[in-house]
Amino acid sequence: FICASVGLGHASRDLAITKELYKIIPDVEISWLAAPPASLALQNAGETLLPEASQYPNETKIMENVSSTYGVNLFEYLSGVLLDWAKSVDVFKEVINKYKFDLIIGDETYQITNVVKTAIRENKPLMDIPLVAIYDFIGAYPGSNNPAEIELIKMANDEFFLSGKTFDYGNLVHNYFVGEDKDIPEGTLFGYPSENIRNLFDTLNFVSLGNIIPFDPNKFMNKVNLRKDLGYSKDPLVICTIGGTSVGKALLELCVESYSLIKKKLANLQMILVCGPNIPIDSINVPDGVVVKGYIPDLYKHFAASDLVITQCGGSTTTELIALKKNFLYFPLEKHFEQGLIADRLKKNNIGVEMHFAQVTPQVLAETIVSNIGKEIEYPQIDMKGAQKAAQLIQQLLLK
Repeated sequence: FICASVGLGHASRDLAITKELYKIIPDVEISWLAAPPASLALQNAGETLLPEASQYPNETKIMENVSSTYGVNLFEYLSGVLLDWAKSVDVFKEVINKYKFDLIIGDETYQITNVVKTAIRENKPLMDIPLVAIYDFIGAYPGSNNPAEIELIKMANDEFFLSGKTFDYGNLVHNYFVGEDKDIPEGTLFGYPSENIRNLFDTLNFVSLGNIIPFDPNKFMNKVNLRKDLGYSKDPLVICTIGGTSVGKALLELCVESYSLIKKKLANLQMILVCGPNIPIDSINVPDGVVVKGYIPDLYKHFAASDLVITQCGGSTTTELIALKKNFLYFPLEKHFEQGLIADRLKKNNIGVEMHFAQVTPQVLAETIVSNIGKEIEYPQIDMKGAQKAAQLIQQLLLK
């Protein structure tokens, strides 16, 4: 199982899939390739990393190095990650030549998937076992008007989604989409106006899994007991998180700046900052009353105990909040097309409160928190059985 290593969201959903696999195939053996911070989550869950995982490139570091105050330079990231992608392919080839597997799963491992598919088309297959490729978007978009970035995105779309699109890979390649059919965006593939995305979805034989969460929401609806277990009081509780990277640290700092303003209306407010694995907890100066935590396994338990969550617009975090029926404020990273797509999906379904970092002052954030904390919400019915469906499909492949 190869887990994309930018942030923690991929590890969360991959662990959810394997949890379901263990239920239906108790003796299944799973080995992992991943870099930090995903590897940290996998190890905490008791999973087995291959020794070669130590050689697997850390894409999170590249993203962090090209981030701005609250955004990502997509061109610099893609330019910088190309060499690492070549290295990840080398590690992958080493692994499949060294070990005997019955199936390979790659979660957003575009470079590896592309190399495997190209080898099959050239009648030089790298392996004779199936590859399951997991995606949560189809088609990339530029984050700026930079001509070089636009060309790079067009090249990526061609390489990862168009090359060999009508080729019959038989049982060797299977494409899974995290989400429902209705989540496939309208319109055409960027740079290719004749390529309708929904048609491309069908042509590439994608299977929609539904959404993936690593827990049963019904077990986390008793806020009183959760708070007792987690050490929180009965007072209003706000969780502020930016996921598994240091990108967007400024959002945590904005939350801190809003704290004294909120306290004027909510004197007993509890505010928790979750820095994740890559931000030192002593790097953020906070007033008395604000608690700073590092990496928290099973962060969804804290979401369930909260009255409001402030977050970026990552797919796994927002999906967990929807499953828990929690109100949340979300700040999509600037120039990050994937978070932009998720924000569009949330707006379409009237879920959460969208905010834009560059336009939000501490006063505006404080007022928004006060008006939304503890607010009763109703979300549309969303399929949350993606992990179970993925496990069942993978089981079928293993039995063939």
